[in-house]
Amino acid sequence: MGGLSRYYVKFTFLVLLTIISLIILSKQSHYETYPNHVHYSSLYMKVPNSAAAKFGKRYANDAFPTSNLTGRLPTTNLSAFNVLGYGNASLMIRMDTPREELAFSLSPKNISCKDGAFKKRALWSMIVCVKSNIKNGKRRNIIRLTWGAQKMLHGVRLVVLYIVGKDEKINQTEINEEQERYGDLLQIDIKEQYTNVGWKVLAGMQWIKTNCQSHWFYSSADDDMMPDLQKVYDEIHNEMTADNSENMPIICQNSLRNNEGPIRDKRYRNYVPHEHYSKDSYPSFCTGGFYSMPASMSNALYQISRYHKYFYNDDVWLTALLRLSAVDAGFVWCRDVTNQFCGLAKFKGGSVQHAFGDEKVMLDKLSKMYASRYQPGAVNL
Repeated sequence: MGGLSRYYVKFTFLVLLTIISLIILSKQSHYETYPNHVHYSSLYMKVPNSAAAKFGKRYANDAFPTSNLTGRLPTTNLSAFNVLGYGNASLMIRMDTPREELAFSLSPKNISCKDGAFKKRALWSMIVCVKSNIKNGKRRNIIRLTWGAQKMLHGVRLVVLYIVGKDEKINQTEINEEQERYGDLLQIDIKEQYTNVGWKVLAGMQWIKTNCQSHWFYSSADDDMMPDLQKVYDEIHNEMTADNSENMPIICQNSLRNNEGPIRDKRYRNYVPHEHYSKDSYPSFCTGGFYSMPASMSNALYQISRYHKYFYNDDVWLTALLRLSAVDAGFVWCRDVTNQFCGLAKFKGGSVQHAFGDEKVMLDKLSKMYASRYQPGAVNL
């Protein structure tokens, strides 16, 4: 019996050891790591379990919590959103029912942001949604042949999606042919005009919510931006590994604006009436040229946005007001929720330049920056 007992103990020990090993392996996230082997997933969710659970589940589906709501999202009553009065703006009053999702005329056929679609493993992955006017085909081609061609750079995977509207002056057949060739367009049923740019941002977020894994990074960009991808990736990596990083913030890579207020002059296209926003200044925000965040945060901001009136000033709306609303509701967490910078990274600058619509400048600078991949004469201006 003694021999059987020893055999039983050894057998039980081996079984337990195997089970523990399998559990450890199963918990090794498929989230990729930068060269120092710090797991992005663990850094991003370095929050109290209750807050992490709320962030992960509250906006996981289209269903929105409706209990105990008075006018807008549940509140801590201590956040900058309330203390500084941003929640009193009429455009931030919560609607009773969510806004209908956007309709797409064209959907990308050659774009994927799920790890299983790629043979080569990446350290981490990012999708950039480029807000592009439908007439700006040359800009899209410049991107495709320069920074958009960097599918894998220093172990980071890049996917680029172009979001366009509709214009009666543009032959839709040409757009269909562009889609047939590249398969990277997302076209929404809206007219191409300045006040509709925010819908393009929401369209990208909506598509990502349905089609992308939440551990990917999401970036929003204008079609005349010139990013130095290595610097962009370094900025993101620095936020991943920051010792004081409670969760990944929104990273402004074009510029960060402080103490700016709404335009009250009706002669300007970005005029904002007092009845929409009565305060004299906005919270700090990223300009819409280029900013990044985890797709999980993009998903939360998109779902929150569906319960608020559309505001065409998308960079203020998304990276300032909705960001603070998400902090207020507990879906973005930081040490000091009374700080208006909560959920927003410190601006470093220098990673993205603006061509201000000059395609020759774009082509000249980007072709030099990405000379190893660019073929001279590939774009005719």
